[in-house]
Amino acid sequence: PWTPPAGQPGPSSGPVRAAPEPAAKSKRKLWGIAGIAVVVVAALVVAGFFVFKSSGNDAASGRTLSQYDFKFVSAGDWVQTDDRVAERQVVIHPQESRDGNDLLVAQEYVMDYDATADPQKLVDELKRSAEADTERWSAFTPSLSYAGRTVIGYHESKPGRPDLQVDWYVVAKGKVRVHIGCQYATAQLRDRVAVACTQAVSTVEILN
Repeated sequence: PWTPPAGQPGPSSGPVRAAPEPAAKSKRKLWGIAGIAVVVVAALVVAGFFVFKSSGNDAASGRTLSQYDFKFVSAGDWVQTDDRVAERQVVIHPQESRDGNDLLVAQEYVMDYDATADPQKLVDELKRSAEADTERWSAFTPSLSYAGRTVIGYHESKPGRPDLQVDWYVVAKGKVRVHIGCQYATAQLRDRVAVACTQAVSTVEILN
């Protein structure tokens, strides 16, 4: 099966294993998303974004998922398929592709400093980590508008697996931050993932 990505540059908080290459093409389950460094869809901007401020959002339709110290609204035709307590990680899939690799993951991290009081510290920290492994992390952007929010971002390419691409959006408040990763595996579900990704980023809220 699939394994969600780590969610940030540098060492992850738990073990992350790439999905093995399948023997039969009919069974192939591709991890991946088209990121800013890869392609295409204008709606799919960069990855991993830290929120400094947000504009007002219209009420989103769907299901509110409240986990750990955060909540967000998932698209109505998506379902929660995993809840990894040790990694403080939640995974959702399109309801017709519950074991596929088109998915969205949200993961919480607790920091030892207040990112609201010192947002530049988080920016610098993530940038240093990204620059330490440029084959895996790219497209680091200190200020980008996405889903009605001003964010910074980066893109992840899995080592040795060019099909495994991840764009991340990171929201922070106080000592908590939440990384939302959007993975695109099939052309048929690309638009669905893009919509779910935008909705999750626009509605994610840290509750502390």
